[in-house]
Amino acid sequence: FNINENQSLNYKYSYTKLKVLSPDLLSKEELEKNRKSAGISVTKVKTDKSEQSITYDAKLKENLQLNLLTFYQDTTMKTGDKGEPSTARFDDKKVGIKPKFKISYGDGSSVITGIDYIDNNSKRWALFGPSTVTNNFTKKTLGGFVMNNYKYNNFEFNQGFRYENAEYEIKRNSKSKFSEKNIKRDNNMNNFAFELSGSYSYSDTGRVYTRFERGFTSPPPALLSDTVPVGRFGSKYVTNDLQSETYKSVEIGIGDYLGNSTINATLFYTLTHNEIYTYMKGVSTVTNYNIDKTRRFGAEIALSQYFGKLTLSESYQYINAKIEDGIEKRYTSAGNRINGDALNGKYIAGVPEHKFTFGVDYQITNTLNLNGEVVYTGSSYINNANTGGKKSGYVVTNVRIGYDFENGLNLYAGVKNLFNEKYYNTIDYDKNGNYSYDPAAERNYYLGFKYTL
Repeated sequence: FNINENQSLNYKYSYTKLKVLSPDLLSKEELEKNRKSAGISVTKVKTDKSEQSITYDAKLKENLQLNLLTFYQDTTMKTGDKGEPSTARFDDKKVGIKPKFKISYGDGSSVITGIDYIDNNSKRWALFGPSTVTNNFTKKTLGGFVMNNYKYNNFEFNQGFRYENAEYEIKRNSKSKFSEKNIKRDNNMNNFAFELSGSYSYSDTGRVYTRFERGFTSPPPALLSDTVPVGRFGSKYVTNDLQSETYKSVEIGIGDYLGNSTINATLFYTLTHNEIYTYMKGVSTVTNYNIDKTRRFGAEIALSQYFGKLTLSESYQYINAKIEDGIEKRYTSAGNRINGDALNGKYIAGVPEHKFTFGVDYQITNTLNLNGEVVYTGSSYINNANTGGKKSGYVVTNVRIGYDFENGLNLYAGVKNLFNEKYYNTIDYDKNGNYSYDPAAERNYYLGFKYTL
């Protein structure tokens, strides 16, 4: 809603409802017999998520602008064995406000400064035999930042700083008809981040840049508990001691437009302390822990060529991701957390060293569009200890067609994994030398529409 030429309000609402049946991982024998089988059990997962936001924009003065964002998110997830009542529930509510000011100066330069406050409440409930376990997590975050963007002729420089305080409150209640136990723990995390970057436009279309960044990730409250399997089908929640992740990153790159083509290339190096890592095995095993020190370096290159209605695109990514210091965390059958393998010198699980994408987009008419992509994802290690070998690389082809009507309606349909590539989302390997598999979807289809007023 445009209040006047200097003020506007924007309201956004979205709602998502998902019902998913999640099968157990398959043993090697089950996989060879029928990769579409469900394993021992099937877990039903129901998710309801709503998001609302109001944004107020105002031009207070010729060189002063205000942007005020308020938002509210509500997520509920229920899980249980197929055909049975839910045995676990997850609720997450988040409300926040983010005011920021933009002050313009000079010839295209500006300073943006602001604060943000977010109140995040998470609750996890699980039925464990005759007992119920409830975990309540609260995270209150207050942060402030300033970013200066200075332009001088063909040069552009950025300097930014952010400080954040996060207060956590953890409450755990275990209750049965025989006893009741309560645990309460508070935690306080202070973090800061900064960025220094610069670029030079050597032509009307070409630019080189470099950036140094020190950043952080404070864990959301939902990650402060783990899901531990108990018995054949049950599970329970256990609190952990997850800490904030911090990293330092250096990046240099170039971008240009040559003839009918664009090119963008980047080199990067990142060193991370206390990297937050989540190990998952189905929905009954979730372990969150910090890896002391990791490093990544690599390169990315992206190309596009334009031939009238036809556009071709190619990209290649190389990442070398290793653990320099760390110890694996896992649970015993009794639900006690222990140290696992030493991870020093190992490659980070699930990070492919090579990835290549080739895309085609063809505007058949003004209203009919056809596009597709071929994505190669290289092999990656199954776990951080690098035992059990690697998950093989795979190639997936996707196609999509869309039609735009004059009244604002867009219809689209597509096929994912067109050539029925058989690969795996995850592969698990245990200490006894056994493998279990989560097969990825084979050829699948989708249909949808979007209507714009």
